[in-house]
Amino acid sequence: MPAGSGPRLLHVHPIDEWFYVLEGEMTAEVGGQAIVGRAGHSLWIPRGSAHRFTVTTPICRALNGHTPIGFEQVVIDLAEPAEKRELPTPVQGPPDASLVAKLFNNYWSADANDHWALSRMRVQRV
Repeated sequence: MPAGSGPRLLHVHPIDEWFYVLEGEMTAEVGGQAIVGRAGHSLWIPRGSAHRFTVTTPICRALNGHTPIGFEQVVIDLAEPAEKRELPTPVQGPPDASLVAKLFNNYWSADANDHWALSRMRVQRV
């Protein structure tokens, strides 16, 4: 992921998420607390936690997982195949509104302040 990558919106989902940082650095905001992840660090984001992250070095390589399974389908649906085997040009400005709507309209994720959506997912915000 290039510098500045990461979801800008504070969000919540009914699944546990983790990152294992292989190279570079990222800062995660989890439940209002900033956590810096460097190479060799593992970051755990418990289900129901309001969170987001930002890459704070030129490049960050990390393994990202979710449990239980299923969320990977959201990532696959939103992704575009790479044209070349290199990092894409960094996106400038806010994320595309239609992609954000797709992400938050699939019962896997919700804006941390959308109490109706959280209740539909049966998530108690931590």
